[in-house]
Amino acid sequence: MSESPDQMGITPFDQLTVLNGYSCLTRQAGHLVDRNQFSNRHFTIGKVEVLIYVDDVILVGNDANKISETKSFLNKRFSIKDLRNLKYFLGIEVARTEEGMVLSQRKYTLDILEDAGMLGCHPSPMPMEQNLKLGIGEEEDRVDANHYRRLIGRLFYLQATRPDVAYSVSILSQFVANPRQTHLDAALRVLRYLKATTGQGILLPKKGGSNLVAYTDSDWLGCPITRRSRTEYLLLLGGAPVSWKSKKQSVVSQSSAEAEYRAMATTVSEILWMRWLLKDQENNIPIVFFTYCNLVVFCCCWVMYNSIGQIVDGLAQ
Repeated sequence: MSESPDQMGITPFDQLTVLNGYSCLTRQAGHLVDRNQFSNRHFTIGKVEVLIYVDDVILVGNDANKISETKSFLNKRFSIKDLRNLKYFLGIEVARTEEGMVLSQRKYTLDILEDAGMLGCHPSPMPMEQNLKLGIGEEEDRVDANHYRRLIGRLFYLQATRPDVAYSVSILSQFVANPRQTHLDAALRVLRYLKATTGQGILLPKKGGSNLVAYTDSDWLGCPITRRSRTEYLLLLGGAPVSWKSKKQSVVSQSSAEAEYRAMATTVSEILWMRWLLKDQENNIPIVFFTYCNLVVFCCCWVMYNSIGQIVDGLAQ
């Protein structure tokens, strides 16, 4: 769009909500959480979602007339350029296949490799050496901190479609303040892995169903510096990855069981947030949650919301 964010003001799409029947994404209690997503839903006709990032907009829905009407409204207000079917958005490439929609960052990955001078490197089958424990490395040689920070920052954005590198990037991001040669070598190992998997991405299947499956695990005392464990989880909706994280826990766990329970509590909290998001989308398909970890396996239907909340409270304690 031709109008800058400053010209558009703090809430550039307020007119969209007033004049065109859209509403912002809100919490259950009615508090505003995201002014970058607007919805227009009429179950007798269909629904349309508008996603906004600065001056880039995605319209998605099953009501072609409402989408055309919204485009005309935005064009009168902002003078937009219609790029038709979504193919590229903020470095994420979108491809349509018979099985569904594929999201990838192939060009962005190649740009990372080119900037690092690793286009001709030898590929690696794994992003990190197995059982590798990186410490501060005070006896190791220092490396260019600015170069290391730039590399890790770009790898962070690559996680938008690459959950397979989330663990490695989470480990390497601990050392951006004072990187050493061992840390850079491990980062280059990730680039060698990306060389072998440049076109890898996420498949959003057409017929994936509505089951929300969560996998969670913990790495007990995984950080040799702080002795804190690490929480990892992956959420799949209809077989497609929709949320994932790898992060150190806030406290030191005294046993592997405690570390697992803390990871479980974090995962169930994410499930609750995902359930609220699906409910806000007014999805009338019954959602079944499955959570898998090393300690317990449980299944609960979406109508058992209060029971899940009690489980989260119990795990948090």
